[in-house]
Amino acid sequence: MNQRKKQIIDVAHRLFIEKGFSATSIKDILNEANIAKGTFYNHFASKNDCLIAILEMVREEAQTIREEISFGKAKNDPDVFVQQVLVRMEMNRQQNLIPLFESVYSSKDPDLKNFIKKQHKAELQWAASRIVDLFGDHTKEYAIDYTTIFFGMIHYMTHVWMLGSTKKYELREMIYYTLKQLRGIISNQNKESKPFFPADWFPPYNKDIQVDPIDIKKQFVTQLEILLKRMDDMAVKQGRKERFEFLHSELQTDSPRDFLIESVLHSIKRKADSSFFKNEIQEIIQLGQQYLQHHDH
Repeated sequence: MNQRKKQIIDVAHRLFIEKGFSATSIKDILNEANIAKGTFYNHFASKNDCLIAILEMVREEAQTIREEISFGKAKNDPDVFVQQVLVRMEMNRQQNLIPLFESVYSSKDPDLKNFIKKQHKAELQWAASRIVDLFGDHTKEYAIDYTTIFFGMIHYMTHVWMLGSTKKYELREMIYYTLKQLRGIISNQNKESKPFFPADWFPPYNKDIQVDPIDIKKQFVTQLEILLKRMDDMAVKQGRKERFEFLHSELQTDSPRDFLIESVLHSIKRKADSSFFKNEIQEIIQLGQQYLQHHDH
């Protein structure tokens, strides 16, 4: 990210927290960042645009960390899920995003409200898909219900904790406890009862969200970097890393050559099952195929 843009975002974020989003003017941001009006508008069309950039930056960072956590791990590993949930909740707390969400909901700006709703909806969709990963396909029909119960329990447990204690609550322990309770609810689910929120309450995860080829490319590059680092840590011979290093290098060019990337992925796929890094390589192959599919379009 451009250093000047990052400076504006940092200043605006602090002011939005200290003064409130509605009470902060663009002039306040200009004065605090010591920049001219033209500099601000070179990067942002409005104060709303600046807030959206802050929230998108946090979302992208959380997404990257979640991918790193799950890389090469089983999808039904509860520890992975807990860590992934904790990442976003901790970021919301550390970045003081809850007051920003509340200020947006109390505003009269429909564009901002729709943006926040879209973010919250995407988070619920992600969690619902992960709950199905954890507990199996038979939970799909109730996935939105289970997601609502899961987050609702955590949300209210934090409030009850703060009512009875001045100590900082242990969010990780709350998530593990809630997941344990959810497991009991799922195992005792009455097969005759219908879900409160039907399975199509939201479209399937990511189906209604336009896939951004740039995001896929970032994920592809990130996973390659993680694998190469693991290979370095385990002193893997250079010859076994060459194809992954080539992919990483090719993706850094201004015009990555799709036919070469496809050829290398095909070569990697033929030997993936015999590799120590089988799970990691399978994820890279899948991301590579998604990249090629959307890059062609």
